[in-house]
Amino acid sequence: MSKLLGKLLTRSFPGKREEPSGPAIIEGPIVSDGSYESLAFNLWNEEIQRRNAVKVLDLGRVRAANLNFFMDRGVDLGIVNLIPEEGIDQLERFSTSGPYQGALLWDLPNYFGTDDLKSMGQWLADQLTTNAPVFLTLATKTPFRELPASYEILGEDTLRIESDHAYLARTELCSGTRLGKLWPQFENVRSFLLRNGMQEFLFRRT
Repeated sequence: MSKLLGKLLTRSFPGKREEPSGPAIIEGPIVSDGSYESLAFNLWNEEIQRRNAVKVLDLGRVRAANLNFFMDRGVDLGIVNLIPEEGIDQLERFSTSGPYQGALLWDLPNYFGTDDLKSMGQWLADQLTTNAPVFLTLATKTPFRELPASYEILGEDTLRIESDHAYLARTELCSGTRLGKLWPQFENVRSFLLRNGMQEFLFRRT
């Protein structure tokens, strides 16, 4: 299965064919058994639908549920599967068919240093249309996962987090304010504080 998924990386998957106020911090629901109601993803998804988006960029792992979610809605999904230990240069190997009207970064920004985050922000800005929404989560406390989690879309506002990785004493946290400074091409629209040591964000390409 892992070999099959590996062949799917850096490919594009074709589908069937009042702005939220903020930023604001809202105490989100407790994560239970990996599944939870994601207010930020719900807002992101609403913007994707409102803009009649036809292309979305996903920097996370290939998940069948995520492919089906977008294909059923007529959205093409471009997947990069960005792996932190392989460096930011792997983004340049992505054969894009953009521009894209939205992006999913999940918790990946937690695993890159300042220079790599700047490069990621510039690359992402080049792939996206103006006002494209971007969903991401940042750790608010340590320790947090050694490697990025796998996110599965269960519904319009529901996600599941899966991770086999142990928690290590990582000490470098990236706040939304800091990320906003590193990414001048984006604005921080909304944020939601979860009780699992994570904070969800909705950014937008300016």
